[in-house]
Amino acid sequence: MTEGVPIESRLISSRIENAQKSVEAQNFDARKHLLEYDDVMNKQRETIYAIRRSALEGKDQRDYVLGIAEDVALESVDTYCPKEQHPGQWNTAQFLAEVHSQFGIDAKAAGADPGTLNHVQLADAVVEAVMNRYAEKKSNSAGPAAVAGAAHHPGCGGHAMERPLALAGPFEGRNRAAWVRAKRSAGGIQEGSVHLVRRHDDADR
Repeated sequence: MTEGVPIESRLISSRIENAQKSVEAQNFDARKHLLEYDDVMNKQRETIYAIRRSALEGKDQRDYVLGIAEDVALESVDTYCPKEQHPGQWNTAQFLAEVHSQFGIDAKAAGADPGTLNHVQLADAVVEAVMNRYAEKKSNSAGPAAVAGAAHHPGCGGHAMERPLALAGPFEGRNRAAWVRAKRSAGGIQEGSVHLVRRHDDADR
């Protein structure tokens, strides 16, 4: 084939055209998938910022926090004490360690003993223990220091004590992945909480 001479073969022209169409289709799919990914990220971003805005405005976070806590508690039961397994096959040691790590709760002492309860009873007992733990921490937060903090942040309204609980997490949860699995869109709330509190403090100064 001589350089500079137009290609007149139909077979070669057809193959080049098909190759061009194939490359264009691949590029189109790549742009389409990138757009879909960006759309998902944008929705997650909107969800996280809505939660942060709600917290900054001093709105009650109790239902949100307890919803996440309940999901995490139930997931722990499903993971280590699954319904389809015989109780004798449950990973009770890991379950007890997970509950203590996530919520600072001695499950056995709280009445959620996997050695004496079936799956449904255990799930109910763990959720009840978590709710009691939250109530305990909220009650402890209502001391003189919390009242002084509420006075220091008058813009927070009546939820000044509720907001730090929601932002910092009312439990000693350290397994970030569990929070993400519990609420797919809530993974950034704990990570962003420090920045939120700092911004609020800076604004007061």
